[in-house]
Amino acid sequence: MDKKDVKIDFSTFMMSLASSAYCSMGLIPNPMTNKIEKNLNIAKQQIDLIEMMKEKTKGNLEKQEEQVLESILYQLHLSYVKVSEEKPAAKAETVEAKPETKPEVEVKDEGSKEGK
Repeated sequence: MDKKDVKIDFSTFMMSLASSAYCSMGLIPNPMTNKIEKNLNIAKQQIDLIEMMKEKTKGNLEKQEEQVLESILYQLHLSYVKVSEEKPAAKAETVEAKPETKPEVEVKDEGSKEGK
């Protein structure tokens, strides 16, 4: 699939915003510089933006979109708390990134639960 053919939908948009927050928390490298850059103020703003989107779209999302949004916010909040509790580095907050995996977003399939 060509990059031009990538479908951008609500869930993809929210995951993109989440990726930016993870970058700002220093959990994944900045894709432009391939460096870990930590700025918790920006990360907080990005999480707040996703929270605002949740409120503004309430009642207008499909079930899967709601689940993706809830999962993203849950993971972001956990990550933010963990990162903000870490001791600050003595030197600059920018370091060369090492290849790692990105944080995963878990989406639960409500239709597969037993007893429903």
